[in-house]
Amino acid sequence: MNEYAYFAVWLWQQKLKPGDLLDRVSVEQALTKWNEPATHEHAQQAIKLHGLKKTIENISAERIEQLLERGLSLSLALEKWNAAGIWILDREAPEYPPRFKKHLKHQSPAVLFGVGNKELLYVKGVGFVGSRSVEPADTKATENYVTQITQLGYQVISGGAQGVDETAMLAALANENTSVGILSGDLLKFSTSGKWRSHIRAGNLALLSINEPEAHFSPIAAMNRNKFIYLLSEACVVMRSDEKGGTWSGATEALKKGWVPLLVSAHKTPNYGGNSKLLEGIKGQVFQAQEVSFENIKDELMKYSKSTSPQSSQEHVAEGKPPVQSGNKQLGLGFDEGG
Repeated sequence: MNEYAYFAVWLWQQKLKPGDLLDRVSVEQALTKWNEPATHEHAQQAIKLHGLKKTIENISAERIEQLLERGLSLSLALEKWNAAGIWILDREAPEYPPRFKKHLKHQSPAVLFGVGNKELLYVKGVGFVGSRSVEPADTKATENYVTQITQLGYQVISGGAQGVDETAMLAALANENTSVGILSGDLLKFSTSGKWRSHIRAGNLALLSINEPEAHFSPIAAMNRNKFIYLLSEACVVMRSDEKGGTWSGATEALKKGWVPLLVSAHKTPNYGGNSKLLEGIKGQVFQAQEVSFENIKDELMKYSKSTSPQSSQEHVAEGKPPVQSGNKQLGLGFDEGG
């Protein structure tokens, strides 16, 4: 991080932008300046880092060249992704979900990748999470809940995986509602799938990923993305959970962090083990999970909607549109202007 911070400041003081370094002539000029001690005087005064001299020594011209080679490869990838309709949001983009930054702070993703209607990131929604393995009763219950939340004006936020996620999203789209899918990988593959493409073109769907568009699914990535489903939702419905696995870890984290109300489905009798445990309570939780059924889910959602604070509503801009993007920002090499 010290090397990153110093080089970013140095670039800015040389009146260079990250995007400039994609040009070969600019690269050569930058490397020449880097080897001139006088160019470092102001940068060293501007940034106070422990062991700064050693930090500067570690940033050799060879290391800069290696990073730039990766940057050139990235520029080619960007062209490919742009042709597929994929957009990129950094943390300064107006459409970047403010709840990510509020709750995750410095751990919020530096970059988000997506495809589809960006304005859906600011439409109020209810999250749906659950197992990839589902029974007909789970599918029917999920579709029933989605119909009810659609009538209340909520869209569906889910993870795009087979099972509960996919069922909820497709049910919303079939109801002429909208949906946001937060993927753990394979964004490029999803964006070209016939299952989703027509909805993307119609502006009814947005797919979002914290991983680069060609990154493949992994269990770790799937568990890591769960928090973003909760943070983009007004409340989240747990359809089917075991007492371990991704759904369980995401739900217990949400309860402990107090991100959003957790609604646990009781469509199964006896209820699934994870569902029951969530309702019993877990150590250190901020919120108490509430049991929902076909009969009371509307009441529960209306209760939370009425109690939503003005700050929360303002964060989500539920009643309006996101700020207008003033122009497409070129993705640089990971260095912030001005450090």
